[in-house]
Amino acid sequence: MVDSTLVLYDHPLDYEIAVSGDYYRDPNIPEDQPTPLYCAVKVEAPVAQGNGKIKGNAKVMETVEKAILEELFIPDEEFDTDENGTTNKNANPAMRKINGKMVSVDLIDALVTEALRITNNLDKPSNHNKTAKTMSSSWRPAGRIRVWDDFIQDFIGVEGAQVRARRWFTTHRGWVGADGFYSCDGTFKRDANYSIDWDRYDFALTDHWLNGATFNGPKKEGNWDLNLMNGDKQEYYATIFRAAHHYYYKDIKGLKRPPTNSFGKPKMRIRAHNTRSEDNINGYHQKDLRIFGVFARIHIYNPENSTSAIYATTI
Repeated sequence: MVDSTLVLYDHPLDYEIAVSGDYYRDPNIPEDQPTPLYCAVKVEAPVAQGNGKIKGNAKVMETVEKAILEELFIPDEEFDTDENGTTNKNANPAMRKINGKMVSVDLIDALVTEALRITNNLDKPSNHNKTAKTMSSSWRPAGRIRVWDDFIQDFIGVEGAQVRARRWFTTHRGWVGADGFYSCDGTFKRDANYSIDWDRYDFALTDHWLNGATFNGPKKEGNWDLNLMNGDKQEYYATIFRAAHHYYYKDIKGLKRPPTNSFGKPKMRIRAHNTRSEDNINGYHQKDLRIFGVFARIHIYNPENSTSAIYATTI
């Protein structure tokens, strides 16, 4: 069972990313086991306990081992929607409801700033903050994500890709359109870590065996634009993602869709091998693989191929 409302990371959320990479593996986990995943879950959406029923919108499988690492109070979260998922157009932007009471946004911001200061977690003000913003103003993560297409000889939007902007335990998400532009579903008042998760509800890219393929972007304030090209590993991922997204969700002229993530079926996993195949094949499909839904059923090789060849192999 998969819950698309849970934003999962392969690293602890209270750690800073010192060295950028494509994935993180807990060094204490055996190689034949998946690394732990981390997320923040709202109190209003409790997960299943033991054999109890699953409540709220956090549909976590009862068989998955889980542990609450910390109980958090995050008063400065700013999403475009309320807890019911609807936009409140009449809300007073200067006030927020916390525990049933209306509280000044400026007071919340001052308290959060002081908490960060006394715990030595207060970032130095960026140049953008100094010149264009006040302490109480917000910014929205947005930008443009494109990849080089050697067939049309131009950059093209990585449609459907999920861009995440995270500050500590709060994540805002946006989905890339056909033109490459995206805008996230909330705002921040301080810098945030950008990333791309090459994952959709029905399919996911994996890199090193059981590790999900990701792109850890910059920690910054303001728009993040990205053009992938020159045979970079992330260009490889983006091209495979484009092809899978096309075959799952776009016009395929009446052809049969791949299996969808429904009725207990796991999502389709595609392993993007960043190496040349020893058998000189571009890819293969393990038709009868049904082990836990964590192993890749589709394997793609030869990242040095043209983007059109990689796209065609995935299809």
